[in-house]
Amino acid sequence: MFTILSSNIEEYTKELSMIGCEDGLLKVQSPDFFKYKDILELSPEKIRNFKELEEDIKEINKTAGGTVGGALVGSLFGPFGAVVGGMAGGNKKKIKKKGTVYAIEFDNGDWITFKVKNGMLDNFNFKSFCKELDLESRFLKNNSSPF
Repeated sequence: MFTILSSNIEEYTKELSMIGCEDGLLKVQSPDFFKYKDILELSPEKIRNFKELEEDIKEINKTAGGTVGGALVGSLFGPFGAVVGGMAGGNKKKIKKKGTVYAIEFDNGDWITFKVKNGMLDNFNFKSFCKELDLESRFLKNNSSPF
């Protein structure tokens, strides 16, 4: 099950609502005290469009430890050398993919977006989700524009 981010139906986007697949049906579940209750159950034929919308990317800036050392070494060549040496260490950026956002549009015009986190179990569950609903062959292989 994957957490729903947004929808045009308020009931689908209550806090911690989930989307998933069970017995070949797409299910939307909403928290109800200590358990989840089904609020939507649809056959895959009711899906009009399925699309990857965006990747959730986190950029991490790390300052190189040699910045002060670079400035000290550079100072041997004067004040300009100290500035250049200090800048040489600079920041190093690391990009980390946190997940991918997908959207599903149904025949009646309702839509849901949800996020699949970038973890081995989440990716495995997502592949099973796509396979059971036959989403890959119907939607992901063609490059139609998102709705």
